[in-house]
Amino acid sequence: MRKLFSGQGKMKLEKELDIPLGESAVRSRISAYFQEAGYKLLREEGSLLEFRRGSRLGSWIPLNPANLKCTATLILEPRGNQMHVRAEFDLAALFKDETRFTDEFWKNEIREFENALLKGEYVSLKSKNLTRRTFLKNLVYIFSGLIWVFIWGAISFLLILPAIFIGRAIKIQPDIAWIIALLIMGIAFLITRQINKFWKRRQEQPAGTKRKKASKRTR
Repeated sequence: MRKLFSGQGKMKLEKELDIPLGESAVRSRISAYFQEAGYKLLREEGSLLEFRRGSRLGSWIPLNPANLKCTATLILEPRGNQMHVRAEFDLAALFKDETRFTDEFWKNEIREFENALLKGEYVSLKSKNLTRRTFLKNLVYIFSGLIWVFIWGAISFLLILPAIFIGRAIKIQPDIAWIIALLIMGIAFLITRQINKFWKRRQEQPAGTKRKKASKRTR
């Protein structure tokens, strides 16, 4: 069975932006972004702003990436006719999400944070349907894991079947036959693992690279 969550998965994300606006406008956009994203203001001391979202329970039960306990610390610094913003998102993720959905979610969160400060565009947290999407992602991940178990079983069967006929022909002892069967299953596992790695590499390739390779094969 494939792991959905494993080990310590603590994350710290950083982003620095130069906003061509005054301090008041930048503070307004920051406040609007964190409000839409479901954060609460913890403290505001001069150029320092600190927001928090999620809880310790959300870090223990990772059913929704937005429920992870996250502390966002921002430092504002005027630079000429623009504001420099340095943001740090400290995530108390107790488990690493093997489906990569959490990583994808936070990469998108950083993009939305950038869009909010630079363009004044905001996306409401409620509109993302994160609990349903997380559940579906985990379901697909489990199902795909079962498919690889089936492939391993099929390869094992195809390798063991001729071995049975050969074993009967040369009258191999039952104890030795079991050892041979286990070795064949181990070989089938290694073959399945290599196929899985090859498949993952293909899935991770950019779409442009896939199209180029496909066009070369059709020439």
